[in-house]
Amino acid sequence: MLDRRRVLVYGTATLLLGCELVGLVAYSREVRYREFPLPDKVDVIVCLAGGSGRIEEALNLFSTGMARFLLISGTGQDASLGRILEPYRSRYRVPWEAVRHENVSVDTLTNAREAKNFLERHGATSMLLITAEYHLPRALHLFTRVLGDGAHIHPHPTLSDFSPGQPDHTSLLWLRLLVTEYLKDQFVWLLLLLV
Repeated sequence: MLDRRRVLVYGTATLLLGCELVGLVAYSREVRYREFPLPDKVDVIVCLAGGSGRIEEALNLFSTGMARFLLISGTGQDASLGRILEPYRSRYRVPWEAVRHENVSVDTLTNAREAKNFLERHGATSMLLITAEYHLPRALHLFTRVLGDGAHIHPHPTLSDFSPGQPDHTSLLWLRLLVTEYLKDQFVWLLLLLV
């Protein structure tokens, strides 16, 4: 009897581990950098702070006039907008008064909630979501869930420093980042099922 239980436990564990490995492989394909069509216009560009190249990409797109506002989200409680934008002011010609930041967010879920508040306050319904390619699937899941069907979310990934082909890329770092993001994504799906 004990042997049957042990076989059942090991078999179930092996099956679950196998499913997770298949999920991780599928996830690794999902987070590969790919371009999405850029809309001509959106109400707001939402840039999730926290990675190199994101703010530059947001300012570059904002300088084309594609949005009324640029919201830099999750800058940290001690960050001031002036300090964040200082390195970019001479390089970009944008309506600086339309650049905002929020420093309340501590994770992607609160980024989405704060973005929703911003969109509602400004009567906005469309946004371009800028974040790193490895973070985009989870961010898109959360933003879609929090903002609901009335919002039009256009994803726009940036390459992270650890992406394949980038200077700081190593296979081990990328694998660690991939596994971490996959586990966070699994947690988010579970959280969304329970909420």
